Amino acid sequence: MDTARRVVAILLMVTSPAAIGYWLVIHPFTRFWRRFGIVPTYVVVGSGMVASMILLYRIRDPLLGRDLGTQWPLAIAGFALYALAGFLEVRIRRHLTFRTLAGVPELAAEAGEGKMLEQGIYSRIRHPRYAAFLIAVAGFSIFSNYSGVYVLAGLCVPAILLVARLEERELVERFGNRYLDYRKRVPAFIPRRR
Repeated sequence: MDTARRVVAILLMVTSPAAIGYWLVIHPFTRFWRRFGIVPTYVVVGSGMVASMILLYRIRDPLLGRDLGTQWPLAIAGFALYALAGFLEVRIRRHLTFRTLAGVPELAAEAGEGKMLEQGIYSRIRHPRYAAFLIAVAGFSIFSNYSGVYVLAGLCVPAILLVARLEERELVERFGNRYLDYRKRVPAFIPRRR
């Protein structure tokens, strides 16, 4: 169990900052990346992601912090949170193609272009992918039970809120009033009770 916890902690520590970094580089600069082109953008941004993951892996031990030990109640709660994130992902994937998951619409579409998602889970919350990401990070964090991973999980929350804000700015630019109306009707992360 200790090896599994350590592997999960390392994977989380290495991949989460790179994933968030991807969107923090794409969303604020979509006009630039559109002019740059899809393939060159993926080469440049993907290279940066790989470089950051290699660096984080090399310094993983100090980043992980103290191992707080195997705690079965935490492991079970971690599995439950990860299952919830998986449930959300299944519902999300019904509406997203691989191109959408990879950010192609952000890089290719101009104002007014593309498909705005308003059905299924997107009729309940605007950012189910980011909600699922945060739930999964929480689940992996409490499963792995390393002090540094808890710090990472805490830092993921404001980072994801920033990513969502930048994405919404880009969506308003692309879809205008239609997205503004959607934003008024549908909460960002936590669904309203019906």
